[in-house]
Amino acid sequence: MLFGILKEGAGQVFNVGGHSTTSIRHLGELVALSLGVTFSAPEAALQPDSSPLSVNLDVSKASNLIGKKDFVPLEVGLEQTISWYRSLLK
Repeated sequence: MLFGILKEGAGQVFNVGGHSTTSIRHLGELVALSLGVTFSAPEAALQPDSSPLSVNLDVSKASNLIGKKDFVPLEVGLEQTISWYRSLLK
């Protein structure tokens, strides 16, 4: 997706991601599980503020530009990314 945008995007601004949603906490838990380490994070503050409870990216602009409709599931992409970094460290 990034290479397609660099090639075809002509300086436009794009959201890059997939169709799934997750929380930062859940992503941290997935990373910890994949690395075999303990995950720890404070509980979210319960004070009301102006932050939205959920934010989602609309990647249709990028998808339409480069014709990408199928995405790798988050867990699979995370494992592939960790594997790639591990190979770089060898």
